[in-house]
Amino acid sequence: MLGTVVEAARNGGHRRMLVTDDVSLASEWAQTLGSKGGLHVGWDPFDSGFKFLGMADTDQVLGRTYVNLLLDLRGSFNANDLGKVIPAVKGGGIIILLTPKFEEWALACTSYHKKLTVPPRTLKDCRHLFIPRIIRKLYEYEGISIHRNGRWEKESDELSIHKKLSKSHAPFTPPDDKVLGLARTSEQLELIQTIRDLKPLQTLVLTADRGRGKSAALGLAIAAIRARGQKLNVILTAPRRSQVDTCFDFLERGLKRLNIPYSFKNPQMLLGKRIKVQYMAPDAAVDRQVDLLVVDEAAGIPLPLLKQLANSQVPKIFSTTVHGYEGAGRTFGNLFTKYLKNFIPFTIREPVRYSPGDPIESWLYDALLLNSEPGEASGISGLKSEFPDMKTLFSDEVSLRATIGLMVAAHYQNTPNDLFTLADAPHHSLHLIRNDLKQIVGVNQFCEEGGVNMSQVEGMPGEGNVVPDLVTKHYGDPGFFGLKGRRVVRLVAHPDFQGKGVGSFAIRELEKASPDYDWVGTVFGASGPLVRFWAGNGFVPVTISPRRNEVSGEFSVAMVKPLTSKARELTLAANKQFFSKFIIGLGDVYKAMDPGTARELLRGQSITIKVNMDEMEQARLNLFTEGHHFYEMDADIVHGLAWFYFLSGETYLTENQEKVLVAKAFQKFTWDEVKRLVLCPDPADPYELIRQAVASISNRLK
Repeated sequence: MLGTVVEAARNGGHRRMLVTDDVSLASEWAQTLGSKGGLHVGWDPFDSGFKFLGMADTDQVLGRTYVNLLLDLRGSFNANDLGKVIPAVKGGGIIILLTPKFEEWALACTSYHKKLTVPPRTLKDCRHLFIPRIIRKLYEYEGISIHRNGRWEKESDELSIHKKLSKSHAPFTPPDDKVLGLARTSEQLELIQTIRDLKPLQTLVLTADRGRGKSAALGLAIAAIRARGQKLNVILTAPRRSQVDTCFDFLERGLKRLNIPYSFKNPQMLLGKRIKVQYMAPDAAVDRQVDLLVVDEAAGIPLPLLKQLANSQVPKIFSTTVHGYEGAGRTFGNLFTKYLKNFIPFTIREPVRYSPGDPIESWLYDALLLNSEPGEASGISGLKSEFPDMKTLFSDEVSLRATIGLMVAAHYQNTPNDLFTLADAPHHSLHLIRNDLKQIVGVNQFCEEGGVNMSQVEGMPGEGNVVPDLVTKHYGDPGFFGLKGRRVVRLVAHPDFQGKGVGSFAIRELEKASPDYDWVGTVFGASGPLVRFWAGNGFVPVTISPRRNEVSGEFSVAMVKPLTSKARELTLAANKQFFSKFIIGLGDVYKAMDPGTARELLRGQSITIKVNMDEMEQARLNLFTEGHHFYEMDADIVHGLAWFYFLSGETYLTENQEKVLVAKAFQKFTWDEVKRLVLCPDPADPYELIRQAVASISNRLK
């Protein structure tokens, strides 16, 4: 059997998978294949002849290629491990999948299950839907042979695979060029040439499934530009430094071919003769004057930050994985490309590691739902809620694909572990919104939090009970742990109907379905539109992180809508603390926040206070509003009135007046900074806007 499978894999340029629960047989197969280029991933380094890599270190596989793989799943693993390791095997390679006996494996508890059990739940409460799905899909795909109980239970139908093979592609012959000759496919070559020939201020948007060689092509393209002799200064950015490793690797290969000396000044910066290539975190890469800006895995960067990067007046490349491990759906393509307007689109379809039509890729994408897309939706009339039983949903492939497709489409970054969590986490549930044709137009993923015996709270890990843990850490009050709540994890509407009220409908329906709960909450990276949406649905901020997210540059905010009197008492107390802490922190801890976002977080208060000014202060106020005093002479009075305005909850000022008040009175920006951050390209005078705002507030006091 092994010889037949190896021959078929090599002839077609595809991979094959052998599945067994017999460790001796797995070891025998591995040793027969030979040690060269073989990788053994697992927890038990038994004799396989392959290079061993612990399951905890699977990130090391990203960007690398192996001849054969022995993947031992008898110990703990998660879905991300599958998504990272299996695509690393090249065409003609064999994947040996070593599993427990299927009957035991289907009910196994992994270390990931332990992460999914949030007090007061235990491992016994896990649903066990994910691994049975993996097992079921092993039987559905060709190219996979299963050996169980001492016999071949399923053999790969090579004749069927041969019939399905697409017509052979013309063999690719790389050009006789030091750098271009490193291209593996015609699409890679075309991409390298397109990037090399980018004109000033042009933008290229690159999309590809994983394993298409996009990051390698980016590195070679930088080398190809340098090959023309010009001095080159490049910034590489991505959510994490490790995500540009492949780009740096192929840049080095190109420079070596060109005999251009180089060295790494530090892990972030390559310096060579007339070339400098530096990795920067996304927020640090904004407004840098360089010859080329390369943004890899761009879909993992929130849209507001992507827009800032897109405004850089330099040639730019935005590259992202569409499907596969850490893939993104349509949101990146739809929203971001609409913002760009003018750009060069480029898609790589042909895999570089194996031939098109690889059956193992097809199995992996289906098992992990990596290529799910939203289902068809013809409208949003007759909206109805559905709270499906998760076991029933996971047995309904059409609804499951439409559900996951919507979630992938609406979020910047998705991993296979999101599916694992949905399948098995006992405290996670789905809320589907269907139209009158029963098409899924909205998805609300939420989880249960709190409801913990207060005597058990001390020393309890906060992971999983996010809102109670945040309030406890910020204010020392563990009260939310004792209340039952539902935290919205992801709330998405169909891409064709975003901004049409689907999300608000879902929130109202969730509240109706929560008569035995004390609160509904959510935690997210604060942006103006998101804060406005949640506040518009009755949620108030209760905590905000003191540090920005390294990738997005956003501050994480928790917002809560109380449903009972006890929750209302705790929420109002936390909100009061939040407001005082936040408004004072705007000049220091939160100075980097966008003034528009800060404005949204300050709105919605309703606290009655009196403004007490003596005659001299009133005289100064009049002199300022009449234009006889500079702002700097009466900044204390402006600050006090701004505080009064936002505490009152009234909204009679214009949006720009409110933003300028926040930026100047609270965040202490210079006038030039206020103009750039709030008004650009509006020619309005920020000084005059503040004077008008203060005059309006003053008139309300009379």
